[in-house]
Amino acid sequence: MKPARFLVVAGLDLLLPENCPLCGCDLAIADGNTVGCAHCLARVPAVERFCARCSAPVGPHLNTVKGCGHCRNDRFAFDGVVAAAEYRDIMRDAVLAAKRAGGAATAGWLADRLWERRSSELLKLRIDLVVPVPQHWLRRVVAPHNSAELIARRLATRLKTRSDRHILVKRRRTPRQAGLIPSARRKNLRSAFIATRPLHGSRVLLVDDVLTTGTTADRAARALRDAGAEHVSVAVAARGIGV
Repeated sequence: MKPARFLVVAGLDLLLPENCPLCGCDLAIADGNTVGCAHCLARVPAVERFCARCSAPVGPHLNTVKGCGHCRNDRFAFDGVVAAAEYRDIMRDAVLAAKRAGGAATAGWLADRLWERRSSELLKLRIDLVVPVPQHWLRRVVAPHNSAELIARRLATRLKTRSDRHILVKRRRTPRQAGLIPSARRKNLRSAFIATRPLHGSRVLLVDDVLTTGTTADRAARALRDAGAEHVSVAVAARGIGV
C-alpha cells in the first residue's frame, strides 16, 4: 500500500473504526457514528449529580456552589471542572488503554462520552481556546501519543473552536503523581508549566484524561492565568476519588 493511501486508511479507521476500541467487537450499523459498541456504552458509570466546582459525584441535596467535601478547602486556579464519569470500571480501563500504542480510538471514545454527557455545560462556557495538559518533551519522545491532546482536539471540533498544544508546555520532568500525598503532588509540579504566549481575555478549556486531587490541573491553570487568561475551566473524561 502506498504511504499516502496508508495514512488515509489509518485516519478513517480512527474516525470510523470497524471494531469497538474497548472490547473489540464488530461495530454494527445500528451503533451509528458513536465510536464504541452499545454494550460498552451501557457500562459507563452513571452519575446523577456532580460537584459544581470539582465535578466529584455528590448526593442529590448537597449545595456545591462553594464546593464539596473533596474540594471545599482547596484554592484552585481554575473556575470549575466538567467530567463525564467516575474513574472506575470501564472508564478506568479506557483511560489506561488510551495512553497505550493503538489507543487513539479509545481517546476518541472518551471525548465522545464527555460530550455526550456534559455538552450543555461545555457550550455554556463560551470557550475560545482548548488546551491539553502537556507532556514533557522527553515523555513525548517515548510515548505513542498524549491522550489529553487527542481528547482536546475532538472536543475543540465539537465546540467549533481551536485546539493548540503549543500554548502550554511542561518545562521540566517530574516524577509520576500517582502514589504521592497531596502536599508532595503540589511540590512536585510547582512551576512545571508555562504558557508560551499572552492569553489576555481568553476563555480556555484545559483538557486532561483524568482528575484526582486536581493538582496537575491547578498548576497548569495557574500558568494560563499568569499569561492573562480570563477564564479557565477543566474538562476531563473521568473524575478520580481517593486514587
